[in-house]
Amino acid sequence: MNRKFVFGLFICLLLCGGFFILFPTEVSKDVTIRFSCFSNIKQQVNALQQYAADNGDRIPPYYSFDGPADSERYVDCMKLYCKGGEHYPIFKCPAIHLNPTRHPNLIPMEPISSDFAYAHCLTLKGVIPDFSNGNRILSLSTLVDNGANIGYIRDVLVADSNGSQKLLSPHGNYFNVGYLDGHAKSKKIVELSSDL
Repeated sequence: MNRKFVFGLFICLLLCGGFFILFPTEVSKDVTIRFSCFSNIKQQVNALQQYAADNGDRIPPYYSFDGPADSERYVDCMKLYCKGGEHYPIFKCPAIHLNPTRHPNLIPMEPISSDFAYAHCLTLKGVIPDFSNGNRILSLSTLVDNGANIGYIRDVLVADSNGSQKLLSPHGNYFNVGYLDGHAKSKKIVELSSDL
């Protein structure tokens, strides 16, 4: 009797596992999209390190918070250091560009373009020397801890048209953030002082 129970349980688990493999759930699709986005951000901060190595430790002086034209200039600077075909998909969040109807209640609060669907962290304004007087040049060699705690690029902020007051990304509660030292994190809790 005990062997029949174990065998029946094994068959049941096998069938359930097969069902989830053949018919992926909505949650697994969201996780896949989030990890694809994380990979894009990780590739961008790795490309940033290569750009800085070739340009005297300086990063590109173009930021999304300065407007769409600077976003396009940023993409043009970084193309040489990134993999991608004609359209360079690593500059486009898959939750926004590949599946815009997946979460129609999430509306971007920051400008995005057809070439660039991420945002530079606003905390860079406090790190760039003499930013308020027009300087946009930042040298990685001048940073404490090589920029390990300074966010560089992140998911855009989105608003929930259903009335939620929480900070959301295209992935809901998870934010992908790339840092100046070349690492990236997928975070559920966003630190306003370093991540936005």
